[in-house]
Amino acid sequence: MNQVWDVMKPFCVKTYQGIFSGYASTYTPDAVGDQMVPGAFQKTLWAWKKKKKRFPHVYWEHDIEEPIGVCLQLKEDEKGLFIQGKLLQDFPKTKEALQSIQWGRRGLSIGFFVQGCHFNGGTRCITEVLLKEISLVKFPCNSDAVVEEIKSISSCSYDAATQGVHRAFQRLYLKINASF
Repeated sequence: MNQVWDVMKPFCVKTYQGIFSGYASTYTPDAVGDQMVPGAFQKTLWAWKKKKKRFPHVYWEHDIEEPIGVCLQLKEDEKGLFIQGKLLQDFPKTKEALQSIQWGRRGLSIGFFVQGCHFNGGTRCITEVLLKEISLVKFPCNSDAVVEEIKSISSCSYDAATQGVHRAFQRLYLKINASF
């Protein structure tokens, strides 16, 4: 019996728009013991919107020499820091980032300075940050910080993908047999 193990939710490319959304940070503890507290982003989001008239750029793996996109929307909600961004095709690393997302590596991460915190046991509870940048990463420190949706890519099932491959092999088989 053949079994397919669904280890990641695959994406199927349709057309490129590059608009993505997800959470750059959540209120769950991360791998190094930091936990954002609701409200931690309020002042920095206000500063980005009011003073700079834009949001931070999106980079590949926190490398400021590798910009890959822009933030269209940032807001703090009940889950964390929600982002809607756009991957820009003009940047060299954008293709790698898009391929990474397609194959299930959809991590997001933030670059920030801590402006306020307190400790609760071994957890640093961050109450205020100065947000510097947002990055697409292969291995996020906060496992809940991920791209949840990208326009031009939609969820598809292994069954649908398998059926398409099966039909292609059937056509190939028929062509090969017809030539004999």
